[in-house]
Amino acid sequence: MVRRRGDTRRDILSAAEHLFQVKGFNGFSYQHIAQELGVRNAAVHYHFPSKGDLGLAMISRFREDFGWWRVQQEARSTTGSQRLEAFFGLDRRYSEQRKVCPLGVVGVEFAGMPPEMCREAHALVDDVLSYIEDALALGREDGTLSFDGELPAVALHVLAATQGGLQLGRLQGPRGFDTVLDGLRSVLRMAGPADGARVAG
Repeated sequence: MVRRRGDTRRDILSAAEHLFQVKGFNGFSYQHIAQELGVRNAAVHYHFPSKGDLGLAMISRFREDFGWWRVQQEARSTTGSQRLEAFFGLDRRYSEQRKVCPLGVVGVEFAGMPPEMCREAHALVDDVLSYIEDALALGREDGTLSFDGELPAVALHVLAATQGGLQLGRLQGPRGFDTVLDGLRSVLRMAGPADGARVAG
């Protein structure tokens, strides 16, 4: 079967994203991608002349995917608590797969990334914090969440806790991540995962 040019680019990005979340940005090479896809190194370089080009494309696609996911969740989730549970469910899947969230990878390797990747990583963080902050605001308004503090600070707390939980989950499995989530639910005085489980997929 002949792989079309667009398919090859998408396949390279998909393979790179998997390696990125398992090994980190500096933990894989074009050779790893070429071997996984059964193509030549030159094919990877054709679509992404430098690893910085590949990294920028990956983070841009993470942003696009998250933007699509956000629209779906905000259409399906009627309360702030449900929207936050949906976010927890998204991260929990990373924990189950023993993957690091893209934000976790860029956070660790930020100092060694090209400037264009750093700018896109900042934008991805802003996208995620915006979703969390909007969910918190809605939950405070509709009564499904009750917490102290200003929204930006609490949103940062939620993001920091989930990121730390994912790192812990790599050592302990989903059990460690779930313990962090239970702590967050307590701090935010929100219901358990039952309501959110229906909207986390």
